Amino acid sequence: MSPRADRGSQSPMERPSPASWFLVAIAWTLVGIPLGWGIYITLEKALVLFR
Repeated sequence: MSPRADRGSQSPMERPSPASWFLVAIAWTLVGIPLGWGIYITLEKALVLFR
């Protein structure tokens, strides 16, 4: 077998379309906002324990 295994049909020179980058950014925003809020609330409640 060659050192370069089959890595799918996408060649290394192809780049994702700008629409793909936009969708990834939207998806991370939809995940990141609730995650950040949850971390904030958790830290806020944890600080009460140490006062």
